[in-house]
Amino acid sequence: MSTFGPGAESGTWSIENFGAGGSKTADVLREDAFGKNSSTSDSTHRILLPRNTNFTLELQKGWGPYQALKNLREAGKIDLSDSEILKEARRIRDRDKAESGKTVYDKSPVPRWSDKEISGMVKTAVSKAVTNEAKNVVPTYESWKEQNSESKPENIRVLTFNIGQGNFGLAGAIELIRSSGADVVGLQESAPNAAKIAKDLGYNYVQSGYSTILTRFKIDSVTPGGSGIIVKTDDGKPFAFFDKHMYYKPYQPYQLLNIPYENAPFISTETEAVDEATKARGTDVEDLRKDIESLKNAGLPTIVVGDFNEPSHLDWTKEAAKIGRHPIKVDWPASKAMEAQGFKDAYRQILPDEIKNPGYTWTPLTKPNDPKDHHDRIDFIHYRGDDIELKSVAIIGEDAAHADQVVTPFPSDHRAVTAVFELKGASK
Repeated sequence: MSTFGPGAESGTWSIENFGAGGSKTADVLREDAFGKNSSTSDSTHRILLPRNTNFTLELQKGWGPYQALKNLREAGKIDLSDSEILKEARRIRDRDKAESGKTVYDKSPVPRWSDKEISGMVKTAVSKAVTNEAKNVVPTYESWKEQNSESKPENIRVLTFNIGQGNFGLAGAIELIRSSGADVVGLQESAPNAAKIAKDLGYNYVQSGYSTILTRFKIDSVTPGGSGIIVKTDDGKPFAFFDKHMYYKPYQPYQLLNIPYENAPFISTETEAVDEATKARGTDVEDLRKDIESLKNAGLPTIVVGDFNEPSHLDWTKEAAKIGRHPIKVDWPASKAMEAQGFKDAYRQILPDEIKNPGYTWTPLTKPNDPKDHHDRIDFIHYRGDDIELKSVAIIGEDAAHADQVVTPFPSDHRAVTAVFELKGASK
């Protein structure tokens, strides 16, 4: 929901970089293939690092513990994040320095090897292994390339949050975003605080009207309509992320329940509700569709979040109307449009029972039985794609009765929604 006028959503988008912009992809080939510096003239003395045995850091001292640990991770022998690897590398370096009294790791750049050199060295090593002249060898260069092009799943966390223009505590809203651990965030009603939020978090951002996308990843590009971005994960997996804040009036649940709001007429039928919703948000829905479809040929995993200011047809069902949850059954057009484009509603994928799990995001400010309000789920995370799998979803709110994750005092008039996805596509 919102209180700003009809022209406030307009405006050009802008992009700023405050964070590090993502991590650099490691050149595994040059870091993982050989064990000595390029100054060695006799190639037969270069040690081939084993990939199929339990080797130790002692074999890799030429690179230092940081690169050695990254090699171990690439070989599937450890499971550490970049920050954990950095911390562990510092511990190992300090330990060895204390034991030896000096730094034992070469800080010079790791040599780059040509494809011809690599192929020749690996063939030699394989030949020796066949004749039992070498115990440990790396796979052929061709199989190395095949292995590294395989799909390696990677998890990302997303968040959608209408911060109410910061009127409920901007510092609290920033802390909620930070504590959520989200890699990509869609904010609504975020202007004029977008730049401050991004700077405080150290995130890159794109602002379009009153909506803002924040991410710790480097932003590769912005979609033509300005509501989406293309980013790559730490492992180089690309995906698209869109954020949309749809127009807030008239609000059809209030119209159906005869609750006065913005001088809107009262209505009583599903047809009237769909017509009024289409008049209010039809342009927003179409603009979003066009922006999404501009990526149609990319085949990317796509996530769409936002405050739609309209309920879902998955919630306003006959069963919900029968128990008095909602006045009637309505096939709301915005959520139906997302479904028609092949998108899945993340919350309803995990919690399909709309009676047991209403998932209200509007609003923590009033009680569910307030006659001047109607609680509903109007903040969404949608997704589609062959290489994306939903792992979890949660509501972030003011107390355990209404949310899966609790933040007090809660800094908005909308509850937030977060989800974890697994990206399975190959890195690019």
